[in-house]
Amino acid sequence: MPTQCPDDLPAFTTARDLVALIRAREVSSRELTDLYLDRIERLDGVLGSYVEVLPDRARHAADVADERLRSGAATGPLHGIPVAIKDLHFLSGSTTTLGTRAMADHVANFDDHRVARLLTAGAIPLGKTNVPEFGTIGHTETALLGRCATPWDVRRNAEGSSGGAGAALAVGRCALSHGSDGAGSLRIPAAVNGLVGLKASRDRISRGPMAGDSAFGLSTPGALTRSVADAALALDVLAGYEPGDPGMAPPPDCPWAEAIDAPVGRLRIGVSRQTPFSPEGLHPSKLAALDHAVDLLDRLGHGLEEIQLPVADRLADQLLVLWSASLASQPFDPGTYEPVKT
Repeated sequence: MPTQCPDDLPAFTTARDLVALIRAREVSSRELTDLYLDRIERLDGVLGSYVEVLPDRARHAADVADERLRSGAATGPLHGIPVAIKDLHFLSGSTTTLGTRAMADHVANFDDHRVARLLTAGAIPLGKTNVPEFGTIGHTETALLGRCATPWDVRRNAEGSSGGAGAALAVGRCALSHGSDGAGSLRIPAAVNGLVGLKASRDRISRGPMAGDSAFGLSTPGALTRSVADAALALDVLAGYEPGDPGMAPPPDCPWAEAIDAPVGRLRIGVSRQTPFSPEGLHPSKLAALDHAVDLLDRLGHGLEEIQLPVADRLADQLLVLWSASLASQPFDPGTYEPVKT
């Protein structure tokens, strides 16, 4: 499947650049929204990245965003930017299933804190993206929501748990994809789909008001983006304490979107080749990618050192126990859960 053609170049523009284009009146939020909705309608059938699309709501929100800009009203850092929302998270008025048959007909009646922050920043919600059940495994395919493929090879899964988020962004069906990560749920789809995935520090982004200390603090919301600059922009929007949060990460010295353009200087970087979750070792292609990154960082003048992390042999088993306990805490009948495909 081709992921880009000349007529669709705006669909692959970074969110930061699209914000600038909207503010300069070179493109409207309605034009971008229509562009992405058209691409979803034409192209998403083979991928399965979206599980619910909200065209009327998105177009209305885009029209409101354009009118606010025309009237000179205050605008947020994502003003008019069409985004996708992961179906593990609550968007008022949308079907919110968490990928489980136990919630197949559930419609959210509130926005959770991270979704509310996106909307307050001016983002336009296009719809909900595909997830594995409760986000518990690293590939996206359920009886309820179906399979999600990567646009780079539709025979292969988009992975997960932010699989739909990654596939939607990679093929130009949103400008930024909201997601979350416990044990790789942003980083794995980022690797598979050629994107940037950042897992923020614990308590950096609120999990409230429903999830609280989700997965005992292991899981955190975030976003998949086209660039590191977009990741910084998304983090600025999403980060911050909300009432009821179990903890609070210290605030940054300045917005991450500003820090991204500051001189880096020479960094000391530890390089680990340990694979606690892959006892057989890394695939040669992954080793080659790691070596390429190390070489690039070395040529940029940074100091690199091979290190051994104090990782116990039983780390993978310990993670499985924690993850299983998190699943067992869900207030649903386990008889409705799907078996995990291996």
